[in-house]
Amino acid sequence: MKNKRGISQALSPMARSAQGAGPAIRRASVFDVFAISEILNASIRGLCSADHQNDPEKMRLWLQNKTPENIRRWIANEALLWVIEDHAVPSGVGLITPQGEISLLYMTPPSAGSGQGRSLLRHLERELHLMGLKEAYLTATKTGLGFYLSQGWRQDGAAGPCHDVTGYPMRKLLQAGL
Repeated sequence: MKNKRGISQALSPMARSAQGAGPAIRRASVFDVFAISEILNASIRGLCSADHQNDPEKMRLWLQNKTPENIRRWIANEALLWVIEDHAVPSGVGLITPQGEISLLYMTPPSAGSGQGRSLLRHLERELHLMGLKEAYLTATKTGLGFYLSQGWRQDGAAGPCHDVTGYPMRKLLQAGL
């Protein structure tokens, strides 16, 4: 079956116009795959031009695994994928690994600078700490570098290639009470 949208797209929070009580963070489900793909695509295209310089090939390489089908696989494989919603509409997504990596943290362009990214980052850090980890790591883009530095992360090594853009390795000690 080529079109796998069906019920999951129809029930996706992005497709609903429900009104909620402001930002909330929850685990992602298969019903979120289209919304998550939209968030990733909108964020990379709309917020990360300092990294990809609007080069179509760089964007293609960066976005190639951000499809609903791949996101569905991540969730099926029990990925630790989280969504932040504003008034019941997904506005950001974060992914952590059991090894302590924050491998995704993306916000929609309208939610950038609203504090939701900071809230989602704190949530991911807290989840890693609850898993017993003392330290977390990530690879920041040029776009995200200042944000992570402002949240107590430190650079940990030389910048290098990451999805055909420059990545900045970073680490942070996780503390109780996050």
